[in-house]
Amino acid sequence: MDLKTFYSLTDFEIFCSFLGFILVCIPLWWHLEAWNMGCVLYIFWCGSQCLIQGINLIIWKDNVIDWAPVWCDITSRWKLASSIGVCCASLCINRRLYKISKISTVSLTRADKRRIIIIDLAIGLGIPILAVALYWFYEGQRYDIVEGLGCNPDIPNTILHLFLITIWPIVIGLVSMVYCTLTLRAFWARRRQFKQFLSGGSNLSFNRYFRLMGIAATEMCFTVPVGCVDLYYSVTSPIYPWHGLADIHYQFSRTPQYPAVYWLSFEGYRVSFFSIIWLQIACAFIFFGFFGLADEARRHYRLAATYAARRLGLSTSPLHGSTGTPVGSKPTSSFLAKITIPSFIQRKTNSGTVSSTSSGTVAVPVIGAASAKRHSILSLSDFSHGDTGTLEEVKVAFTNPFSAPVEPSEALVMTEKPLPALPETRSTVIDISSMFRPTPDVPSPVRRDSYGDIV
Repeated sequence: MDLKTFYSLTDFEIFCSFLGFILVCIPLWWHLEAWNMGCVLYIFWCGSQCLIQGINLIIWKDNVIDWAPVWCDITSRWKLASSIGVCCASLCINRRLYKISKISTVSLTRADKRRIIIIDLAIGLGIPILAVALYWFYEGQRYDIVEGLGCNPDIPNTILHLFLITIWPIVIGLVSMVYCTLTLRAFWARRRQFKQFLSGGSNLSFNRYFRLMGIAATEMCFTVPVGCVDLYYSVTSPIYPWHGLADIHYQFSRTPQYPAVYWLSFEGYRVSFFSIIWLQIACAFIFFGFFGLADEARRHYRLAATYAARRLGLSTSPLHGSTGTPVGSKPTSSFLAKITIPSFIQRKTNSGTVSSTSSGTVAVPVIGAASAKRHSILSLSDFSHGDTGTLEEVKVAFTNPFSAPVEPSEALVMTEKPLPALPETRSTVIDISSMFRPTPDVPSPVRRDSYGDIV
C-alpha cells in the first residue's frame, strides 16, 4: 500500500470512527429508561473508543510527533480498558437474558434492581479497571505513537502479557457462550409461554429480548475467534523473557515512534493496527444495526423530527397520521374535522355554522356577537364563552387553514339558505345642472375693433 492510498484510507477511517460514535450513542436514552446496564456499558465503552480513535486519527494522520503526552497516557490505557469492556458488556447482556429466562415473573423489587445494577457495574467496569491496573506489570514504555493510529499501549510479548491481557477476551467470551447456550435452552423449553411472559414487562418486549440475544451472540461469535487469533500470533512470535519490573521498565519515558512507511512494510503490524481500528468501528455499526433500526428507535426518530419541525415552524402532518395526512393521500374523517376555510368565502347559516364553496363544505362554529363588530379588530378579547360555544368547537375553529382540500364525498355538507336581503336605502337624485356654482373671478375676454386696436 502506497502512502497516498494510506492517507485516503485514514480519512475514511476518521469519518467512520465519528459516525460510529454518533450511531452507537443514539439508542442510549431508551436503554437508560429500561435500566439495561449491559447495553449502557456497551455504548459507553464502544462509543468512547470510537470518539478517541477519531481524534487520534486526526492528530496523528501524517506524523509521529509527541503533541500531547498526558492525552496519550490516558487514551492508551483507555484503549486497553475498552477492549475488555466491550466483552464484559456482552457478558452482562447474556447474564441478564439468562436470569430473565429462569424467573417466573418480570416484576422486581427496588432491592433486586439495585443488586442487578451493582453486579453489572462490577463486571462491566470492575474487570476493565483491574486489567488496566495489572498493565503496570508488563508495560514496556509509557505509550507508542503510530502514524495513522495515534497513541497506543506499549505491550512487550511476555508471559505475563499472555495471562494478564491476551487471555481475557477468550475467557469472558467462553463464559458468555455458556450463558447464551443456557438462555437458548430455557427459551426452547418454554417457547409457548415465553412471548406472553415477556409481554408482562413494561420495559422488555419480545422483540427487544431477541435483539439483545442477537447482539450478545454476535459479540460472542466474534470475541472468541479474534481472541484465539491474537493468542496464536502472540505464542508463535518471539517471547521476551520477563526479568522483573526494573528490566521491563528500562527507559520507561522513551516514546517509540512508528512512521507509516515503516510499519506498512510488515504484515504483522498491518494486521494488528488495522484490526484495532476496524474492530471498534464494526462493534458500533453492529450495535446500531440491532437497536438503531428497530420500531422503538423509529418511534423516537419521529418524536425528534416532530420536535425539530415544531421549533422551526414547519408542519408535522407527514410525521403523524393522527394529526395530519401526508401530501398526496386521501384525507380521513378525523382529518376533515380539523380543516377550516378562509373567512372571506365563509357564509353564515341559520344553524350557526359556516359553509364554503361547492367543492366541499366543513362544519365549523361561527363567532356570534364578535362577528357583529365590523369596525373593530378581531381578537381573543372580543369573545365570550357564550359566543364560542364548547371548547371542542373552539379547537376546531382555530385549526390550520392551510390544509389539503376536502373531498366532496366526505365533507359535512350543511343545508344552505339564501342570504337575507339588504336593507333598503333612500337615495335622492340630484340634477347636476341645477346646482349653484359661483362665477370665477377672471378678466373679461379681450377683443379688437375694426382698426385692430384693443378695446
